[in-house]
Amino acid sequence: ARVAGSGGFEKICVVKRILPQYASDPDFVRMFLDEARLTAAIRHGNVAQVFDMGECEDGLYFAMEYVHGVDLRFVLHTLATREERMPLEHVLTIGIGAAAGLHAAHERKDREGRPLGIVHRDVKPSNVFLPAGRPAKIMDFGVARLAGLGTTTAGVVVGTPNYMSPEQVAAGELDGRSDLFSAGLILYELVTGEKAFQADSLVSIMYKILHEAPDLGLIPDGRQWERLRAVLARASRARPRTATPMPEPASRPISDGIHTASPFRGRGV
Repeated sequence: ARVAGSGGFEKICVVKRILPQYASDPDFVRMFLDEARLTAAIRHGNVAQVFDMGECEDGLYFAMEYVHGVDLRFVLHTLATREERMPLEHVLTIGIGAAAGLHAAHERKDREGRPLGIVHRDVKPSNVFLPAGRPAKIMDFGVARLAGLGTTTAGVVVGTPNYMSPEQVAAGELDGRSDLFSAGLILYELVTGEKAFQADSLVSIMYKILHEAPDLGLIPDGRQWERLRAVLARASRARPRTATPMPEPASRPISDGIHTASPFRGRGV
């Protein structure tokens, strides 16, 4: 969609709506409104922005930032097809951007200065976007909740199994450290070319997340990778409480290594 203003001003945005078959589902409507409100509350360059929310004849909607680029799921698939690995300096650049976005969400406060305790709960490759020429952005707070609420319904686990934290699998109380674990699993996959937890069934994957640890021996040595090792601790109390600081890599922009390759060009969300 295009938003027009005075003096020839024009801005491209994305309009997100509820599909008609879900418009009368109160739980789905609540999740939709929660996503708009929570995302609008996070004003940071590493989080996709929400500009407006409203209702029209066709139902509820919210307008959000248009991001031209690719998501990490596409990048991982392309790298696997080519049997290539992403350069480590690019992995660090993605990690720094994702960590900054999550930190902004976790540290967001209300008007009285009280922490909102936002937890994304679904940090996965398709929700980390790489805009052309710009830092990584965290997307889709559709299942985000405030810390301490645990699950949406008693006994219901929310998230994507391959990227869940142990406490998420156990349907326990969550805080920002759960998101850090999920982000760590994504970076682990970028570095090693393998998912940290692999099995033939979702139940087996969840069992491994609860009872096993990723093979940290596959992570490169060096101070810049210590943070990744720390966020992959199985016990949440052993993980850093915040997503920052992370060391800045001395490297060229990630766009030099990804968006100049033709398979990664010309896409937008």
